[in-house]
Amino acid sequence: MKANYNSIEECLIKNILNENVLFVFSTDVVKNSWIDWVITSSNKTGVKSVSLERFVAWDNFKSSYITSSQEGLCVIPSILRKLFVRNLILQNSKTPFFKKIINPDFATNAVSFTDWICSILPSLEMWHSRYEKSNLVDDEENQDYLLLYKRYKEFLQKNRMFEPSWIVPEFKNEEIEIILIYPEILQDYADYIDVFEKCNNIFTLNLPSDYKNQHPKAYKFSNARQELRRVILQIRKLVEEKKCSWEEIAFSVPNLENYKPYLQREFEKYCIPYVIRAGEELT
Repeated sequence: MKANYNSIEECLIKNILNENVLFVFSTDVVKNSWIDWVITSSNKTGVKSVSLERFVAWDNFKSSYITSSQEGLCVIPSILRKLFVRNLILQNSKTPFFKKIINPDFATNAVSFTDWICSILPSLEMWHSRYEKSNLVDDEENQDYLLLYKRYKEFLQKNRMFEPSWIVPEFKNEEIEIILIYPEILQDYADYIDVFEKCNNIFTLNLPSDYKNQHPKAYKFSNARQELRRVILQIRKLVEEKKCSWEEIAFSVPNLENYKPYLQREFEKYCIPYVIRAGEELT
């Protein structure tokens, strides 16, 4: 069901005092940022501390609150799917066993196939069921899919995991109310839509309907240093004019490994308090 709130702030303010409400965010970084906001905005939220168990990242939510019909299994994280596929591509590069999914001519340079093969995995159980019940032509393409299905199934069983679209999961703990924050940005949310629609205690706070039509101002700079200094000065201006506080500003930077020393220098030069948060791809 859709939650009728205009923003995340409104959602948190109206539900933070209800101990039976659980907030689900896309990542740990996003989750922690909103926890900070709730505490530092006590004049709006009415609280100066919160129970951390009420804030959870999507992957942890799946493992903690969703289970398959077979006890003892946990949901496979999307990053682990990618690691499985990368390893499979590496094995195939040494001794090619795929004929159609990856052309043997490109077996040694097939890393670009990773995301595409990952997208196939959730639908393999449906394909396999149809493959066994019908008289599908046993050609090289079907043989590739069958091999991929068996390898992935073996991987899941070995690691005691399950692919959510392969089994009908059962939602646990119906005593609490769940609010999923912007689920559209979650890579595998579609795998759970049918399950969540059957649950009266799960609500979604969706992205604004016009978010794709919003056009922010864009500025061009002759070099990166000029751009960085302009942004730093703009941050100071916003706070000095009391349009926001330091804690309400997020500065997203690509290629942080290279930019980090320059960022730190400029922040310290203009006396701007900061916390750097970053993640790295496990692959």
